[in-house]
Amino acid sequence: MVKERPASACLFFTWARINGIYFFSVYAPPRLVDADFSALLSNIIEEARDKRLLIIAGDFNAWSTEWGCLVTRQRATALLDAFATLEVVLLNTGDTPTFSGPMGYSVIDLTFASDTLAPLITSWAVSKLYTGRDH
Repeated sequence: MVKERPASACLFFTWARINGIYFFSVYAPPRLVDADFSALLSNIIEEARDKRLLIIAGDFNAWSTEWGCLVTRQRATALLDAFATLEVVLLNTGDTPTFSGPMGYSVIDLTFASDTLAPLITSWAVSKLYTGRDH
């Protein structure tokens, strides 16, 4: 198994290459203002730009009707615009909540895959297993 990791720490995300596939894990805290969220997206794009077999997953705290939310907010629009440059597709299907808490539930955890890898992923689903975490 061939592994590769970033040469330096990345704020709010990390990645690893395992057997030729680059896996990015992202946490975009809700406290990030629009400029900080855009900077995070720019950093992800810069790091992922030349990586073809790519999966980007994480808690983006972004709401869009495209992935089952009742409204679309600016953060989701910025996310989709940025990721369009990477030629990735959203794997989320349906409107099963990926977060539930005292204030309700939402679909804010997203998984994207490069357009060359996505056809090989035959099923994507929110796990029904309880993990003791909020996501």
